Amino acid sequence: MESFLGVEDYAKYPFLPESISYALRRNPNLSVDKIDSIEIMGFEPKVVLDVTRKRLITGIKSGVSPKLDDVHHEISLVSFIISMIAVRFIDDQVVYSRFAIAEARRSEGYLLEEIEKNPRGKDVAKVIFEKVSNVKLNQLDQGFLIPLSDFIKFSVKGETSWKLVNRWVYMGNVYVKHNELAHMFREISMKSIIERINKMPKPAVKGSLLELIKEIEEAKPRPRTIAYTGKMPPCIEFQMNQLKQGVNIPHSARFLLATYLINIGWNPEDIVELFRTAPDFNEKITKYQVMQISGAKGSGTKYMVPSCEKLLTLNLCKRDETCDNIKNPLQYGRFKKRT
Repeated sequence: MESFLGVEDYAKYPFLPESISYALRRNPNLSVDKIDSIEIMGFEPKVVLDVTRKRLITGIKSGVSPKLDDVHHEISLVSFIISMIAVRFIDDQVVYSRFAIAEARRSEGYLLEEIEKNPRGKDVAKVIFEKVSNVKLNQLDQGFLIPLSDFIKFSVKGETSWKLVNRWVYMGNVYVKHNELAHMFREISMKSIIERINKMPKPAVKGSLLELIKEIEEAKPRPRTIAYTGKMPPCIEFQMNQLKQGVNIPHSARFLLATYLINIGWNPEDIVELFRTAPDFNEKITKYQVMQISGAKGSGTKYMVPSCEKLLTLNLCKRDETCDNIKNPLQYGRFKKRT
């Protein structure tokens, strides 16, 4: 199957094992010590580092890495490897996650383009998805069939449309549309990139790459420190800590946080700031969603916090002995006060 893919595909999906193997075969002298003198396809080191800079700074600031369609495929591919080296040196999970989601979104866009515009696109998308997920797909005219166990593993938790009762299931497989497969691909790719970075030894960096690293550290999101008083329920505290660590928490967890914080009196602007460390943070979208949940936008209805029973079904419940017999996170601490 590797021969089915070319260097253009490797540049679009640089985190595939085949992509990295290809880049290292073509550039056997690629190392941290030689980045300032590396030449790819006759291009000077400055060109390679400029592409790396564009890739990293744009991705970490905006949440989506640039396509680099005007860049030689091999330079694009090598810039991804240098980017991983730089990110690993920073050793910050927020940066890891921000870089990984930016790269995963970039490749997700390519995957959808393949399906919609390329005559062989569905075949390519199938091969790429299977390589990054280790899952076998069956191709249909308007989508794919994915094994039931894999669908459950990679589906979007907490979203009504992804529940099995709302899906077409056939002989142990679940039907997914092209855009749904692309969404799953994005999440799997992001985790794959983070795992690869975590496994890398921390490099000793110098020269131009060290200067670039300083720029990355300046570009990463810096949320305001928000002071709050009172003990939070375990489910809320857990998700807030996940956000601080740069984890890409699911939509259902974000809804839980937003509804809880709004209902205990947090300012919507402070809630938006809390989400700033999310790898896929978009200020405009986040602000609108928080305002909608608060009732200031949309229907004008203020959303309630999901019940503990609901959180249990969504795998968001973190109940411990401090929870007593509460039915909703908003009741946390109240029963003890009464007694």
